[in-house]
Amino acid sequence: MSTPFIYSIVQITGIAFLIFGLVIRYFINRRRFNRRNQYGTQGFNSYEHRTLTNIGEGFGKMGAYILILIGLFLILLVWVNRKMDKNANKKKQEISTPIKRR
Repeated sequence: MSTPFIYSIVQITGIAFLIFGLVIRYFINRRRFNRRNQYGTQGFNSYEHRTLTNIGEGFGKMGAYILILIGLFLILLVWVNRKMDKNANKKKQEISTPIKRR
């Protein structure tokens, strides 16, 4: 008899971080794409606007990558923990089974 699969808080948090990081990356890349003109260059009003935008997008992408990595780590952590619990239960069951003697 198998136990039903139950999502833990850690796993839900990991999935949320992963999705949130991917969404942030998507919107930053979409903004960059929409800023391009017909010649493939990005149009800015001034040098300062370009510099601040690039710095902000750089920090945003770095934060998004950190969220993605944390999300993947949390999902992997839950997966490894479940595998270890399953193996521990299997070993405990083998140990507790009485040996039949003749």
